[in-house]
Amino acid sequence: MNAIRPWAPRGAAVRGAVFAPRCLTSLGRVIERLEAMEASPALDAEIFRSLGWQVSAPASPRAAYRVRSPLSSTWMPLPPVTLLTDGAAILVPPGWDHGVGRRGAHAFGWCKQGARFAEITSSTPALALARAGLHAWRHILMESP
Repeated sequence: MNAIRPWAPRGAAVRGAVFAPRCLTSLGRVIERLEAMEASPALDAEIFRSLGWQVSAPASPRAAYRVRSPLSSTWMPLPPVTLLTDGAAILVPPGWDHGVGRRGAHAFGWCKQGARFAEITSSTPALALARAGLHAWRHILMESP
C-alpha cells in the first residue's frame, strides 16, 4: 500500500514540548477553531488540551494559563503557539521540515516529510504554521493502525 511507514509515537517528547495527539476528533475540532479565529491564549490552551496536555485556567485576570505535559509533574507557562512562529514550530511533528513566509498580504506555513505535505495560508505566519503542524499530526494519526 503506502511505502511510507508512519512514525508511531511512544510518549516521547517532541522537541521537548509537544506529545503526539491520540484523538483525531479533538484534533479536527481545534484545527477548525484555528481556521476561524485569531491568536489568543484561550486558543493556545485548547490546542494543548487536544494534544493531551493538562491546562490550568488563570486564577485571576492578571494570571496566565499554565500547562503540564503528560510525562511531567511540573507546570509551565503556556507557550504562545498562535502568536509567535517559534512557539508554533513546537507543534510540528519530529522529523518533519517546516517553514513560513508571505505571498503578498497572505501568510503561509508548511510542513513536509517525504511525500506528505501540508501548506496552509492564514492571517499571520504563526497561525499558518500552527495549522500546518496540526494538519501534519492529523496525517500521522490517519495513517496509524
